[in-house]
Formats: sequence, C-alpha cells, structure tokens
Amino acid sequence: MVTAAFRQAIAAKAKALGIPTKAPKRKSAFRSTLPKHPPRAITPFRALHLARANVISVWRPEAYFSPFLAEKYLFRWMYVANNPDAVRHVMVTNVGNYWKSGAMQKALKPLVGNGSFVSNGEIWARQRRINIPAFHHTRIKLFTQYMAEEAARLVDIWADKPPDAEVAVDAEMANVTARVVCRSMFSEDLGERGRPVFQAFTEYQEALRQIDYAEMLGLPRWLSQRPSAKQRAACKVIDDVVYALIDERSGGQDDRGDFLSTLLSARDEETGTGLSREELRDEMSVIFLAGHETTANTLCWALYLLSQDAEVQARLVDEIETVLAGRAPGHDDLKDLVYTNAVVNETLRLYPPVPVFSRQVLGRDEIDGIAIEPGSNMIVSPWLIHRHRLIWDRPNQFIPDRFLPGQSRNRSKYAHIPFGAGPRTCIGAAFGEYETMIILVSIIQRFKLTLPEGVKVTPQARLSLRPSPGLPMKLEPRSRG
Repeated sequence: MVTAAFRQAIAAKAKALGIPTKAPKRKSAFRSTLPKHPPRAITPFRALHLARANVISVWRPEAYFSPFLAEKYLFRWMYVANNPDAVRHVMVTNVGNYWKSGAMQKALKPLVGNGSFVSNGEIWARQRRINIPAFHHTRIKLFTQYMAEEAARLVDIWADKPPDAEVAVDAEMANVTARVVCRSMFSEDLGERGRPVFQAFTEYQEALRQIDYAEMLGLPRWLSQRPSAKQRAACKVIDDVVYALIDERSGGQDDRGDFLSTLLSARDEETGTGLSREELRDEMSVIFLAGHETTANTLCWALYLLSQDAEVQARLVDEIETVLAGRAPGHDDLKDLVYTNAVVNETLRLYPPVPVFSRQVLGRDEIDGIAIEPGSNMIVSPWLIHRHRLIWDRPNQFIPDRFLPGQSRNRSKYAHIPFGAGPRTCIGAAFGEYETMIILVSIIQRFKLTLPEGVKVTPQARLSLRPSPGLPMKLEPRSRG
C-alpha cells in the first residue's frame, strides 16, 4: 500500500506550496452517472439476474444511505457491511471469520489458481509473507522508470495522429498498463509473445459471470456452473506463456530486479520454503490481473472525469506545468504532485477498481446488533461506501479537494477503501497509484481529451469496474510553447 511517508511528503509539499487544505464549497461541473435502480419490489431471483450482468445494478436507492443491509436469497442470507465501523469489523477486527467467498474463488480459480487473491487461512498468510519483498518500495521505485518510458511511448504515438483523431482510450490504457506490468514482471514487454496473453485476460473477464446462482441461493455446490469453454481456452493461452517464462528463468542466478526474479528467490521466513512452479504461475497471474486491469480502468475513469470538468482539469494542468516545467514525470516528482494525487483518489472513490468484495461467514457473529449467520455471504462494497449519503458530502460529484492534505482529518479511513482494508489490503496498491499518476500526468501534459458528441458512458461491473460500452475520446494536442 502507499506508505505513510509518501502521504506525509504530499502534505508537506501542499503546505509549502500554499495549497489550501479546506475544500471550497463548489458545485462540481459533473455529476457521476449511476446504473438504473432496480424496482423496489424486485424479487431475489431478479436481483441475482441483474447482478450477473452488472454487479452494481442491483442496489436500490436505500442502499446509498442505509448503515447495514440484510436479505435472504432462498436458503442463504446476504449481508452488506455498509458503514465504516462495520467495514472495520469485517476486514480488520474479526477478519479471521470472513474468508474470500466460494463464488469469488470459483470465478477466478481457473485464472489465478490458488493465488493470494483468492486463497484463505495459512495458505494466504504464507503467500503474503513470500510476496512482501517483491512489493518493497525500493522495487516499486525501479518500476516507475518502466511506467515513465511506456507513458512517453504512448503519447509519442498519439502525437503522430492527425488533429481531432479519435482513440479507444479503454484499449489504449489496457495496452500501456499491460506493457508496464509485463516489464515489471519479466523485465521485457514480451512483444508479440505477450499479445495473446493480454487478449486472453480480456476474453476471460468478458466470459466471467461473478454471480453464481447456486452459491448465492445456498444450493449444493455441484449445481454451480463449470468454467465456459472460452474461459478454459483463455487460461490455456496464459498458462503456455507464463509457464514457459518461469521455466526459462528457473535455476538461473541472475536477479533482473523484476517480480519473477524476486519470487523465484523468495523464501518463507517461517518455513524456509519457496514457491512451487504452480504457485509461481498463480502469483504471476494475480500480479498481471491486479496490476493491469484495475490501473487501466482507473486511468479511463480519470480521463473521463477530467473531460467533464474544465475547472478541475485546468487546476491539474497548472500543477503539472509548475512542478515539471515541461519535463517527463518520474518517481521523485510524485510527492510534489499534490492535486494530481487528489484527482486520482477522487477517481478511485467514484469508480473503485473492484466495486464489491465478497466474503463467506465462517462462524456466528454480530454487527450493529444484527446476528450474522454462519455460512452466509458478507458484502463490503466500495461502490456503496464511497457514495454513501451519510458519509460523504455531495457523494456523486467529482470534487478532488476532498483528498487534499487535511481534508480527511474527521473521516474514517474505512470510508475510502479502493484497495480494501486490513491485512488483505491490496499489496500492489502503491504500484497501481504510482502507475496511474505517471501515465495520467504524461497524457495531460501533451493532450486534452474530450468525449465525442452523443457518447454516453456508464459503469459496468463484473470483476472490475469498466466504462461501458467503451471509452472513445478525441485528442487535442496542447501547446508546448
């Protein structure tokens, strides 16, 4: 996760620059779009059907101001921890009672095996211990060079396009983040070898149905759907490439400074054991999924939000010009980009990369005076928490000032959880935030992006939160004089 030292550096730079820490009472020029609310009289079966197509489309209006929700789906209860104290209870205080759900494991197991994204208990604890050195801040600092180089490559390609050229920003962000994560994992972008892997990850998610009827209704596990032929084919493509790369590097003594080198040499400090070939494959798939898909979507949403608010974009451009004076961004610039950091965090609030975290309840519990039944499903939804009317002022408006230093003084840290919370907070959060900032700054330095007339973008969530049906945008080069 992003270190406290980095946050303190941001706050110190804001103070030095005289950036106000009190957000002005300003109405945003943009109000975030929401999926259409379901009917109030919706049946549980209809709700599950809606959630299968778009997880966040199931929430009724009261979900945005209720502190806790509970509903029974045939044989199984589903609870929603919908206030910061309840989130802390589930994800921190009593985290051992809430494991990654069977539905999440089933949805992702073909893709990431028993990797740290879906594992539980001692298996997960061992994986976390082994993975920590790979995400040490000194390693991440090295990777920011890859981020800057790939961002520069992207904007140079765009610069050769004709005026008012239209680009598919969703595809462009997927490509640039895929190159960054491949270089960070393997010290190379894989070129033609990597393209089938990128496409396979996309195809797997397009075929994914995160909501499992049998799981949600409490029916026997054998009634659950098997992975589709499309999902199995995508996994075969990924396995062929990732296993080949692992085999090429196994037994070698050279440390290339990438994720694979670190994981090949890592040993569990408690047992002295390392990762098996299969475990390496699983962890590399987790890193690719988390470091590529989520960052690409955050960049899409940031560019979309900026295109809808000229004042925020002008303030961002002004900071970039002041701090960088025309040069490309690097790691040491990040602490000085105070407003940029606020823009990214407000984007993560409005459009959290993973909008729903699902947990399985192991033992009986109580939250807010409500009895929690063993075997039920517990939901923590960043989408709901981040837009909760009792937690946030003007929750559907784009107001980056919320995240200027000093603004969170009276706000629970469990009110903003784009990367989760507690011991299972995303280990790659710092990697994702740095990558988002460097690529975003590189783009805004050189281009103004606008949404074509008549294009409507809505959020769609399966595993991650994507702009639907895509994000076409027009490029307008900025003057570099």
